Amino acid sequence: MPADAHRREVALAEFTAMREEIVVRLGAQNTLVGVCLTAVGIIFGLALSQRGVSITVLLALPPIVSGLAFFYLYNARSHVLISIYVREELWPVVRDGGAQGELPSWESFMQGYRTGAKFKSAWTRMRWMSLEPIAAGTVFVLPSIFALIACGPHRALQGSALLLVAWIVETLLVVLVTVTGLLVARDFAYT
Repeated sequence: MPADAHRREVALAEFTAMREEIVVRLGAQNTLVGVCLTAVGIIFGLALSQRGVSITVLLALPPIVSGLAFFYLYNARSHVLISIYVREELWPVVRDGGAQGELPSWESFMQGYRTGAKFKSAWTRMRWMSLEPIAAGTVFVLPSIFALIACGPHRALQGSALLLVAWIVETLLVVLVTVTGLLVARDFAYT
């Protein structure tokens, strides 16, 4: 078997595996959105019910939603990296029939990503930013912000010191999720 044909076969196998990985991660993201919306509905339903449940039950929302958001962002970032790898490393080999050169490898691609050698300017990234991070922020961050406003520090001060500490910690958690989401959104500009 000629070397070019072997390179193309290897690239096609890697291409197929990476595409399957993207499909799996997209399925996981859809599941996370469903779980998040269910949790938001249950917690807001409890808070708004007339059954004597305190509105401070909303403070359960930010940690739940933030945890789900981190898993979502992890999958989103992986999806972006795999997409870039497929487009920049594998597709040229598959398209060109395996021209001479080094076989593509996910590990060498990640090394280029970590060193910043693979990506364009910040302006290019921002210009092509996807709407997906904005939609994810709406699903994962806005409910937490509403919950924190509804249980604002004035309510927390009326309760115990533990309630105030929980409110502060959850506010910082929402800020951390938001910043992480913005960093992942920056990566979306590469796809």
